[in-house]
Amino acid sequence: EPMPNSTLLDNLRTALLELVRRSKDPDVRQEAAEGFEDQPAERALPAIAELLADGLDDDDVAMEVVETLAAFPGKTSFDLLLRTAESHPRLQVQQEAVETLGENESDGEEALEALARIAWEHGNEDVRLEAVETLGHVHAGGADAALLRLIWEHPDPDVQSEAVETLGDLSGTGAV
Repeated sequence: EPMPNSTLLDNLRTALLELVRRSKDPDVRQEAAEGFEDQPAERALPAIAELLADGLDDDDVAMEVVETLAAFPGKTSFDLLLRTAESHPRLQVQQEAVETLGENESDGEEALEALARIAWEHGNEDVRLEAVETLGHVHAGGADAALLRLIWEHPDPDVQSEAVETLGDLSGTGAV
């Protein structure tokens, strides 16, 4: 399959950015965000970073932009997800970033550490609970130990019970 020329890719990237930012139709904005998944990482990731920095008004579109990062394993997307999880202005988008961190296959150990830290330290309970649940989806050894520590030591009973449920799900799949 021939490689598309760089002018075409530049035009497509520009069109997708414009559609995500300016289309009046939310479905078009979401589809345009999703369109970055099919772009080369070196073109898609800077555009996704730009969009996340814009603080998109539409949560569904912002979450779609975050989800596209799952298509790009590696440090750049991991760092974008972590920054979004920790500091995006809207909690729903932070939660989506936490969930997507568990799907970033680049470094399971790093994802495990980041999710455990979020489960312990994030200022919002819903985001902490999402981090606990997502620990059950990380492909790395040590998720069970991180969950057990949350069960025994976390001060929030909701986090403890989510950790119990997630550990139960893990053990039901033979992962523990």
